[in-house]
Amino acid sequence: MAAKFPKLYSWWMKYHGQWLVITVAFIIQALLLLIGYSHDPPKPYNETFWYQDKIILGCEFNIKTLSASLVMPLSLGFLCFIFSYMGKDLPKNYNEAKAITFCLLLLILTWIVFATEYSLYHGKYIQTLNALAVLSSLYCFLMWYFLPKCYIIIFQPEKNTPQYFQGLIQSYTKTISS
Repeated sequence: MAAKFPKLYSWWMKYHGQWLVITVAFIIQALLLLIGYSHDPPKPYNETFWYQDKIILGCEFNIKTLSASLVMPLSLGFLCFIFSYMGKDLPKNYNEAKAITFCLLLLILTWIVFATEYSLYHGKYIQTLNALAVLSSLYCFLMWYFLPKCYIIIFQPEKNTPQYFQGLIQSYTKTISS
């Protein structure tokens, strides 16, 4: 990215762009949630359409008022997926972009499956499915992003040095320029 847009990269580094993006995204998301929940708060309801003989309490919310607060994380997730996919052509020994791309792909697939289940299944186990979706998205990052790093730190400490990374970068630069 820095090679394609050097002025943008210098501005990004000068003004700490990553912290600005996180702060602005957090403020926008908080405002969207606050406006959505204050305009039309969720209401409890008894699920009698699917189960007439059972008492199943659910939470009814207006999807129109909360859709803006759902679009923000979705767009950030897809944006992160696109940028991490752009970085997949880095050296073979530097697999961080590939790991992030795979984690984000699993995250997107997990929530697509949950949204499908949520729209098709109406019952008392929907909260359990929601918890499983949250845990699955957390564990995909834990397993596919952090576990390989821990493996290198614990079992291959010689690969966890600045000299090793500098050597990888130099060999990659030589192969690109040749």
